[in-house]
Amino acid sequence: MKNKFLYLRTICLLFAIGKAAHVTLSYSFEDFQLQSLLFIFITLSILFSGAYFALEIAGRTIIVPFSQQIFFRLKQNRIGKSIILPEENNIPKLNPNSATFEEIFKYIRETFHNILSSKEMEILTLNIKSLISSNYSYEKVLDRRIPNLRTTDLYHLGWNIGKRLKKTNPQIALLLKQSFPWQFSNVEITTIASKLTSTEGAFFIPITPLHQPLEPFPLAQKLGIC
Repeated sequence: MKNKFLYLRTICLLFAIGKAAHVTLSYSFEDFQLQSLLFIFITLSILFSGAYFALEIAGRTIIVPFSQQIFFRLKQNRIGKSIILPEENNIPKLNPNSATFEEIFKYIRETFHNILSSKEMEILTLNIKSLISSNYSYEKVLDRRIPNLRTTDLYHLGWNIGKRLKKTNPQIALLLKQSFPWQFSNVEITTIASKLTSTEGAFFIPITPLHQPLEPFPLAQKLGIC
């Protein structure tokens, strides 16, 4: 990809120099001195090349990132409409007064104690509330690396929470993907949905069966943070 880009840049610069030479040649018929023609050629070459680099920088820093952001949002909306929302009709609603809510929020608070900042914890809590209300619109909770925290830990965390809220695997996967973008930057939502109960490799957070109480897990201690 890099070689193709350098090839394209070389062609554009050669075109700019050729255009400068073409314009300069048109002045040669108007009795300009060689020194003046050389000055015109150099000036036009710099102007045309500068215009190309300005367009390239604008494309790489503004146009391309903006286009990628729009594409990502359209993709997320398409995923939400085609995979997540239609399944909602087949899921029994959870009683808002259920003790399950307090159990889940206690689990989140104490499991991530000394790991997430107060702001990150607040955002995660709001994301869980969005999951409960079937809003499926989440803010970024964590966009940094936490040593020794594995994606399998987050898979199990999502399963422990989502299944107690009567949510499907794709719905839980979307919560994880958007809440923890650093950890799932190269993982597709379909992959996350298929690995929520995976026990491959090393991990700390266990899967808690639905018939058992959801006890907070001492994650910070296991990670060696405190």
